Amino acid sequence: MRTIYFVFIVFLFAALFHFACRDEIAPPETESDPGILLTDEFGNILGGDSTDWCWRGASNGFSFGPAYPNPAIGPAFTIRFYSSGGDTVKMYFLRSAGDTIFVVNDTTSAPGNYAYSIDVSAYNFTNSYRRLYINTYSYSASDSCRNYGDIKFEE
Repeated sequence: MRTIYFVFIVFLFAALFHFACRDEIAPPETESDPGILLTDEFGNILGGDSTDWCWRGASNGFSFGPAYPNPAIGPAFTIRFYSSGGDTVKMYFLRSAGDTIFVVNDTTSAPGNYAYSIDVSAYNFTNSYRRLYINTYSYSASDSCRNYGDIKFEE
């Protein structure tokens, strides 16, 4: 019986390590790879990687829209999301496994649309691609809805 527990624990740690290694993104490998979901300064989607983000608008639960503008000119961008209320919302970047930069750690009290303007000037993200992760207690992922989105920071 101890052998089964040991195998289970080893498997669990291996799985956690595997997922931790997938936290960083790389620039698109080719010109045909869109890499990011392009948006203007008002949040209008212009094209690109439609697999990022999870924007369904007002719904039962939680959804979040793409960062805008994207690419971000300078260190600031905005994220909007819908929450059914009473939820803890955490948004963060991973510089490497175990090195988390929280940019939002808040609780929503009422149902509605929310927006956060986020400035990451202290982290020197200029001319890089970053993945913003979003976690809440009520969010549940599906194959067509991820809990992250990619942002390109430019000068």
